[in-house]
Amino acid sequence: MALIPGHAIKAPLGKGPFVKSFTLVLSFFALLTSAHAKTLLISDVDDTLKLSNVLSPAGAAKYALDTESRFTGMSELFNFLRVDQPDMEFAYVSAAPAYPLGIIHRAFLANAYFPSGEYFPREWGSTEAHKLAKVRELINRHQPTQVILVGDNGNADAEIYAQIAKEYSGWGLQFFQFIRVAYSTESTKEKGKPILPEQVGYVTPLEIAITLNKAQILKDGSLNWILDNITSEILNEKVDESGRGILTFPPYINCHQYQWRWDEYLNLHPALSDLNTFINGRCYLNL
Repeated sequence: MALIPGHAIKAPLGKGPFVKSFTLVLSFFALLTSAHAKTLLISDVDDTLKLSNVLSPAGAAKYALDTESRFTGMSELFNFLRVDQPDMEFAYVSAAPAYPLGIIHRAFLANAYFPSGEYFPREWGSTEAHKLAKVRELINRHQPTQVILVGDNGNADAEIYAQIAKEYSGWGLQFFQFIRVAYSTESTKEKGKPILPEQVGYVTPLEIAITLNKAQILKDGSLNWILDNITSEILNEKVDESGRGILTFPPYINCHQYQWRWDEYLNLHPALSDLNTFINGRCYLNL
């Protein structure tokens, strides 16, 4: 069946360290999904899940047709959230135009085995306000008690997510806002948007995982698996000249304004201290 904007993307479990048989577990838990999700996760795609370099015309052209290159561990994290919270709903909202990038995005989400969810690109004739309107629509329809918003600082995600949290402040919803530090606000060429105080800036899925574990959304066993496996992948990452593949730090990432906020967790796992050192070293190179 052809996928069209707004239709659920059916996909099995992510590639990489996951074993294929684990998809049976996910399928079982998917049957338990309720009509109204307790937790709603809404994610951007470009520079959040998919390597895109949207602020560079040459970089954006390089990755535009790439349906494989993605950020390390994001698919695995989303799939663990799907298992730990069987009533969680996933949605992917992008400011990219439906044609041709919407086609690429749908192929990417399927190839990277992100959890099933509705996908909303920007339709012909709509404006940049499309994303704000779709996020509102999703919250109103699903009536969640917790909302997880995942984006990056390349475009307007930080402002949109902050506005949504403000608009729904009287609804008793718990918001978690995660913004990938992909660009510097001090750059003269690829200038990113500032991350607001109530938002968590991240460069790996570990920061998201730790935060959601603390909120009892991601379970301890899932966090430990991510710490054991994704941390190792990041520490052993090799970037070739193409800048493609499954990467944490493709060459265009400028994260020198990133701040590590999880010192209290450094003793949680032996690799976290090494990861912190690695992140600081990589982001320092952008100064």
